[in-house]
Amino acid sequence: NDDRRQFCSKYDHFPSFCSGDKMDNPLVPNPAVRFSKSKVLSLPVIVLSGDDVSHFPLTLETLIMQPGINPHNVLVFFNPENPQVKELCELFAFTPQQFNGANVARYCDQMNEAFDTGERQFPDSMYFVVIEDGVLLAPDFLMYLAPLVTLLDKDSTISSISAWNDNGFEGVSGNNRRMYRVETLSGFGFVVRRGFPVQDWCEHRLDHSASEGSGGDTISPDVSRVLRLPILDIENGISMDILQALMARKRVTDMDVEVALEAGALERAQYERYLEETLKNSLAWEWSKSSCLGLQNTTPPSNTLPLAIYFDESSENEYTVLRELCYCFGLFHHPKNPPRGLYRGMLRFFWKNHDVLLIGKTSPYYRFKPRNVVPLSLK
Repeated sequence: NDDRRQFCSKYDHFPSFCSGDKMDNPLVPNPAVRFSKSKVLSLPVIVLSGDDVSHFPLTLETLIMQPGINPHNVLVFFNPENPQVKELCELFAFTPQQFNGANVARYCDQMNEAFDTGERQFPDSMYFVVIEDGVLLAPDFLMYLAPLVTLLDKDSTISSISAWNDNGFEGVSGNNRRMYRVETLSGFGFVVRRGFPVQDWCEHRLDHSASEGSGGDTISPDVSRVLRLPILDIENGISMDILQALMARKRVTDMDVEVALEAGALERAQYERYLEETLKNSLAWEWSKSSCLGLQNTTPPSNTLPLAIYFDESSENEYTVLRELCYCFGLFHHPKNPPRGLYRGMLRFFWKNHDVLLIGKTSPYYRFKPRNVVPLSLK
């Protein structure tokens, strides 16, 4: 790979990309086999790079390895201070696009410009794939998105398909066939419609728990299809303490390329019926304040029934008990921010081979609580 060797002789701050044993690895697209006719393969891909681009080739390498990727659909955005990204993109046959430095001092301004440019250059595309700085893609990133993109055609209440699970930590994430409807979109790797309110979403993506910032619900995997590099100073509009909470424990990223997704019940009406059936057949798990202490050594029932934990709360935006439950299980928790991954006052995850549902008193699903079950309260 003479072009790669020439690039590496010119720039000395890409140690992983330019290590001797990788120098001759081909940077060519991976052909699609099983889903060559999927809509996702024709979608534009917006990739954002940051100030420190030493890790950025890793992002591009995991993108070029996606089965079915079309390099001509990939727009890579870079800062004027990093002209080497233009030459890097040429190695992959991706299209480089320099930010207008005078207008994009802030990250959310950069993202907004990237969307505007993408919509201009791909005027016929109704959807866009977005990959943020500091992100590596799982081998099945596009294969995961392929059967889900059509949901954006069918269900106007869905605004985005995410490849990231805010609660995708080891021990509470493990069913790579499962997806959830959630009211939060953190970003990193996702698909959205043309006209997505990117500026508003970007500036408020971690400030609220409701879906008003993105215009609808998000489809989120139980097991993430993107890995966010554990480099805290990568600029992406997320405050340092929130990012630390998202990266606090070891995360799970899917490495299996042969996953049959459970994508049949994600449209709004079907999802509501699925949840009702799940809760009717669930086991209500009564908790006390002491239950948290021995949780890691707790053996759940030998059956695989869903486990529902009902808890008390004084209002829809009061998260004291839920934060404690998130802390106990090892989900995302932060003293000033709402829990992530909520859907209508309920939080779902996968723990010890069981679906677990945390349901607050103000949730419409609280009506499934058996009369004899006492909800968890910290009073």
